[in-house]
Amino acid sequence: MKEEATSFLFKIPYKVTIPSGNSFYKFQIAEKESKVEFFYYAIPKMDKSAFLKPTVKNSFGYPLLQGSASIYLDGNYVAKINLNKTMPDEGVEVSLGKDESIKVDRKQVKRFTEYVGFGDKNVRVSYEYLITIQNTKKNGIILNVKDQLPVYRYEMIKSKSDRSY
Repeated sequence: MKEEATSFLFKIPYKVTIPSGNSFYKFQIAEKESKVEFFYYAIPKMDKSAFLKPTVKNSFGYPLLQGSASIYLDGNYVAKINLNKTMPDEGVEVSLGKDESIKVDRKQVKRFTEYVGFGDKNVRVSYEYLITIQNTKKNGIILNVKDQLPVYRYEMIKSKSDRSY
C-alpha cells in the first residue's frame, strides 16, 4: 500500500482478470484479522436480551474502504456488514444482534404514593425496579445496562434517580 496526497494505492499480490463490459467487478484486496473488544448492551424495558456490539480497531496501517465486510467469530461466519470508510487506528462498532445466553429482566418491585406539602396538594409517586442479569456463558462479559427516567414537559413535575451503580 502506498499513500498518495489524496488517495491510497493498493498493489494486488496476484493477477486478476477483469471482464470487459459495463458491469461492476469485485475482488478481494486483502484478508486480515483484527483485535476486537467485546461489549454487550441491554435495555431491559425494551427487550429481555443482551446485544453484542463489539468494537473493531483498524490496526492495518491503511484505510478500510467503504463496502461490505464479512465477520467471523471463532472461525464461524456470523454476519455481513456495510462498512463505512475507516482510517487507521479508528474503531468501528459492529452490531451482531441478540445473544441468547445472556438474560435480562426488569420488574417493578415497589410503587409508593405520598401526599406532601400544605393541604395535600402535591403528590410524590416513587417507583422501584429490580434489574436481574443472568450470564450463562463460561466467561465474564462487559455489559452496559440502560434504563430510562421519565421526562416531563411541566416544571412542576420532576423525576430523579435515587441510586446509581
